[in-house]
Amino acid sequence: MKEKVVSTEQESQYGFKPLDSHISEKRLDLNDLIKRSKEIRKNEKKNNLFIFSAAILVVAIFAFIINFSA
Repeated sequence: MKEKVVSTEQESQYGFKPLDSHISEKRLDLNDLIKRSKEIRKNEKKNNLFIFSAAILVVAIFAFIINFSA
């Protein structure tokens, strides 16, 4: 029969722990998921605003160069 052998080196390298040694009994909290979703949405809005601002800046600089180079 095959036996699984888990060395401490693998545990430390990959953060792997066998299921039978520690089973988490913490329940899934919906409030945590909602809070995490709101934080992710907030970060995405910031990133989108930054990208949009950078694009507008590039267009404005390009238009400025075109207008004064002629």
